[in-house]
Amino acid sequence: MPMTNAELLLAESCYGYGRWDAPYWFIGIEERLSPSDKGDRTKRARVFEELNIDGLCDSHEFHYRIGEDRWRNELQFTWGRLIWLLKRYLKESADDSRLLEYQISSWGSSEGVTCVAELYGLPADSTIEGRRLDRERFKDCKDQFDNIRMCRIKRMRFKLIEHMPQLVVFYGKTQTKYWAEIANCELHFDKVVRSGTTNFVFTCHPNMHGRKREQWEVLGSRLATSWPLIAL
Repeated sequence: MPMTNAELLLAESCYGYGRWDAPYWFIGIEERLSPSDKGDRTKRARVFEELNIDGLCDSHEFHYRIGEDRWRNELQFTWGRLIWLLKRYLKESADDSRLLEYQISSWGSSEGVTCVAELYGLPADSTIEGRRLDRERFKDCKDQFDNIRMCRIKRMRFKLIEHMPQLVVFYGKTQTKYWAEIANCELHFDKVVRSGTTNFVFTCHPNMHGRKREQWEVLGSRLATSWPLIAL
């Protein structure tokens, strides 16, 4: 079964939140649908069309319009780890209250300093049944997905060259090949690699089972001692 128009729009054109000329980029694999979406991506596609600026939206406004307001009251686990890394990089305080405050006011903001993007624009269903249905529905779409991914990699690489962010954090070990293609340089797991004027970091997904806090501390320390900072 082919993708719906809404799904195709997200897959091809939705990159995430914030702005491309932000100094700090965070690139993951894909977003997750909320269980309340019940596998339907139509509302997300409609809101994306309303807010879309060059493939990105303001995170706060986007989630408000799709009716997802819990992130104003609780720290999203993945974002929390990534914001913590950014705070360590900037040598700023990173207690939970400050992380939540930053998530609410600045993370993925169209007027902020972060670009929060995804390799795949089609958000994945987070339920077991939803994942099963998606595998069945999209089993004949592999070539289409591969072509879309290639186009997205090229565009992100172009945006990176155009804006030269100070820091780019890739997370998700299963996509190592594609992170290197976007960065256009060799990356080393949990190491800070500088290419041109950009620091690249490739690490695991914050939700990875068995990842200890001490390992995040080590990576945060490496970020904190990398090179001159841009203040938030």
